[in-house]
Amino acid sequence: MTDGDVTMGPGTVYGTIKRLLELGLVVEIKDREGPADDIQRRYYRATPDGLAALESETERLARLVSIASQKRSRSFRPNLGEA
Repeated sequence: MTDGDVTMGPGTVYGTIKRLLELGLVVEIKDREGPADDIQRRYYRATPDGLAALESETERLARLVSIASQKRSRSFRPNLGEA
């Protein structure tokens, strides 16, 4: 999904899932379609609150990136006259 830009270890993944469950942002899907090739594998779905939180966080991060980009473009002015 991130082309290797973001990596998370198992402890981080499972800790994050636990917290998302506790906050009601995701729910575990009990009835799933497809082969039951791995009975230990768990599937999750975002709740309406989870989707709202995702949208809000996405907008917040986009604003931060915009602010950082503006600051960078104002502060980075290469001196083209120097050799």
